[in-house]
This record gives sequence, C-alpha cells and structure tokens, in this order.
Amino acid sequence: MTGSKLISFSLFGADPTYTVGALRNVELYRELLPDYTCVFFCGPTVPSIVKSNLVREGAEVREIKGREDWGATMWRFLILNEWETFSHVIFRDCDSRPSSREVAAVRSWEASGKGVHVMNDHPAHGAVVLAGMWGCTQAQASYLCLEVPLVSKIRMSNDYHEHIHQGWIETHVAPEIPGDGLRHASFWKTFYGPSEPFPTERVGNEFVGAAFKADGTSRYPDHEDIYNLCNSCRCVIKCDKS
Repeated sequence: MTGSKLISFSLFGADPTYTVGALRNVELYRELLPDYTCVFFCGPTVPSIVKSNLVREGAEVREIKGREDWGATMWRFLILNEWETFSHVIFRDCDSRPSSREVAAVRSWEASGKGVHVMNDHPAHGAVVLAGMWGCTQAQASYLCLEVPLVSKIRMSNDYHEHIHQGWIETHVAPEIPGDGLRHASFWKTFYGPSEPFPTERVGNEFVGAAFKADGTSRYPDHEDIYNLCNSCRCVIKCDKS
C-alpha cells in the first residue's frame, strides 16, 4: 500500500535465536509501532511453521531462493526496490528487540523530515551506519534501490565476507547522511559528524540494538554493563564516551 511504513528483516536457517526472535519482533513492533508492518525476506531452510506464524501475526513474508550465506544478510535491503509502496522503511535484526527508546528515536526522525535515520547507542556501535539500526524515507529509497547489488555480484567481489552488508552501507548509505540524515547517538556522537541525543533518558543499561537469545537473555553479557565497559575501555578511537 502506498504510504505504508515497513520494518525489513533477513531471516534464514532454523536457529531459534532468529526464528523465535523474528516472531517476538512482530509482537513487540505491533504494540510499539503499530503503523509499521514487519517484512521478512526468508530463506529456504526457514521452517514453514515459522513463516506461517509470522503471517498469522500480521507480518509479510518474501520467499528467497538464494544461498543462505553472508549474502543473505543483505536480503532485507531488497525492500528498497519496493520504494513506491512505502513512505518509511527501517532495517532491523531478528535477534534484536524494539524498545520505547528506539520508538522515540524513530518518531523524532519522522518529525524531522530527514531522509535517513541512524543510531549509535553503545560503545561497540563504532560503525558509521549499523545494518540493523537505520532507516530511510521513500525519496532516499528511490535512489538507494539503484545501488542494491545482485547477490551474484557480491559473491564475485574480493571483499565478500561476513560483514559485506556493512561495506555496502558504508559505500552507498553513509554518504547521504551529511545532507539528509539524522543520527541519534549516545556514543560516537561526533566521530561520524553531528548527532542528536536520544529523545529519552536511558533506563539502566538498556541500549537500542541489544541482541538476545531465544529465551530473552543477552547474547553478549559482556556488553550489558555499559558504564563499566566504557570506563575500563582503553580504545584508541574516541567514541565520545560520557
């Protein structure tokens, strides 16, 4: 539907970290961002019951026949080819979970009228744009869709590796931020250019983009205590820690 708002995910394999996480994302986004629809680009080994449950809960599923390797992380960007159907699209990870902190940042971006939205909310978020923490408007998508490479071309690249999706973002998305982007950042606040603080105060050690196991526990417990992690850090690159 023209003017709709979408949340795009890549989903492949049968690991509950991602399959259970996918369903949990649908449930939470339906509550927190009810005007957005979750879209999953699913590989051939995603169990049928998982796809059925996603659709039952209101998500859309796109079947992908491609190989389930590093290139699959880029499937979510294929939604850019549907730019005429939406007003906004955000890209997220299946092992992440939405929060009121993220929602406030998304709403702030919508109100800004900016074409691209990015977030950096943890000392480990040291990338100009994280693959599961950005979004764009229809206008930006109409341009970026021209830059979505074919998976076959990705695999022919000498730079083909597990972070290939981050390389594509740095090449094609990051250059759009200075002129038409809004960055919400609590760390790396100036390293990649101007940013704004998150609209809400942090509650405890919560941060946008945290990764979880199927049972809801942290995938990276060492990332949980943000302040101790930051205070003990001896990083060479300044991340603007508070």
